[in-house]
Amino acid sequence: MKPLVSVIIPMYNARQTIGHTLESLQQQTLTLWNALVVDDGSTDGSADIVRGLAQEDPRITLLYQANRGPGAARNVGIERADGWFLNFLDADDTLEPAGLRALVDRASADPSRSITIGRTRLVGPQGQSIGSGFLSAMPGRPGATLTIDDLLEDNPIQLGAALVRRDLLSDLRFSEHQRFALDYDLWLRLALRAVTFRQTPDIVGSYRLRPGSQSRHVAEQLRAIDTFLADAYAAARESVSLRRALDASDIRRSRVMARFALRRATALALTNRSHVRDALLLLTPYAEAARGSGWSVTPADAAQAAHESILHTTCAAPTPSVDWATPLAAFWLALVERQWADSALIDHARHELAARMVDPALVANTLLDRAGQHHKHITLVGLGNNGRLLAEYPGFGQR
Repeated sequence: MKPLVSVIIPMYNARQTIGHTLESLQQQTLTLWNALVVDDGSTDGSADIVRGLAQEDPRITLLYQANRGPGAARNVGIERADGWFLNFLDADDTLEPAGLRALVDRASADPSRSITIGRTRLVGPQGQSIGSGFLSAMPGRPGATLTIDDLLEDNPIQLGAALVRRDLLSDLRFSEHQRFALDYDLWLRLALRAVTFRQTPDIVGSYRLRPGSQSRHVAEQLRAIDTFLADAYAAARESVSLRRALDASDIRRSRVMARFALRRATALALTNRSHVRDALLLLTPYAEAARGSGWSVTPADAAQAAHESILHTTCAAPTPSVDWATPLAAFWLALVERQWADSALIDHARHELAARMVDPALVANTLLDRAGQHHKHITLVGLGNNGRLLAEYPGFGQR
């Protein structure tokens, strides 16, 4: 029977994780899937694990290619895929047991030119929970639709949490010339064809954090983003249907790139205090280009960059720690000294960061325990982002 979903998994030396990834597929409540694992020249025996699982489960297929990178591997999988929908997992990602069913149900109920995207739980290098379960950031309320205007600003979409209709992909493929942010590049090119992205509240999978993942190859990452983002802005300006509907100016692009550079520079600075100078050198060309149009680092941008960087650097729930606090303070002070930020940045950004460190699930547990001890009922007033998470927390409505 033809599968509903073809799951495409590029694999390079993933012996430690590929088995868990495939097991998470085998545990799906939706069984009409097939998995195309594209071995990108592995040398660690990864293929043996996949081959063994494929012998037991005909839904799993192992493909081979010489080492050409994840973009080429995903494209090989796309050419072989026969599912109505496509999902792209990394070889260390996993899906929740109801993950595929939740995505398919949402996508099937939406006949528009939309890609369905869910939420992702962040886990540590060994698959351990981070805090009580931090979630990848998604702007706006669940059910909101992202368009080209949103994607020209940022990429909030985690690749493994997206379900793509095969016909919407059409002739588009992943870049085989870049190494970084390949999904963002593809989302932009799809959005330029009027494809939208509809968010769902479902947690559909887990994304594995690795120490230093944001601070390695940062200059190359930024060059890649700068290249395809410039192409997307140019295409938006040339489009008759888009150029009057959104701001695709070079001024906006320079500010967006400055924020991307701030995130990467913050991650680099947090590795240790001696890297603050390198972080500033990385940020300088982007910050100077954007400052000419009135850009400066806001407390919200600084706090968001710090929060993401702490998660990726420590692979743990953010808590006050001198390990990252000292280099972060030095980095923020340098931003003020270079006049890339207002003198009030540090105090305001500290308060913003502290608010982002609140773990909603931990708050929910504490409230439930206290309510149970005193036989009290809990009423949520004003369901903001944390309130919605509390309301969704398992067991919350039972007390």
